[in-house]
Amino acid sequence: MKSKQYWKIKCTEHLKTLFECKVSVNHLSEKRLKEFMQTLIAKYILTPQEILDEHKSIPFKKKTQYVHITRTNEKLSGKTTINFMADSAGISVIAYLIEEFE
Repeated sequence: MKSKQYWKIKCTEHLKTLFECKVSVNHLSEKRLKEFMQTLIAKYILTPQEILDEHKSIPFKKKTQYVHITRTNEKLSGKTTINFMADSAGISVIAYLIEEFE
């Protein structure tokens, strides 16, 4: 039995789903997943100037970080699960690793 791993990504505002998808881990690394989550939540809560401030790099100046992504690991039934979460101003983005068998 062959298995494939996917990132399940969901963005919500309170109980309303704003965005939901499933992406193969072969197409989206953890680093790119975090970047996508930051961009997605920024779309709903940040101004264009705040988004720009997160991307600017000025020597000797602390970088502005409005969106924080938290990575957690849990070991359940012998398998390690990986979850990412961002939450701000009533908007939440969660991503977790799922495995499907063919």
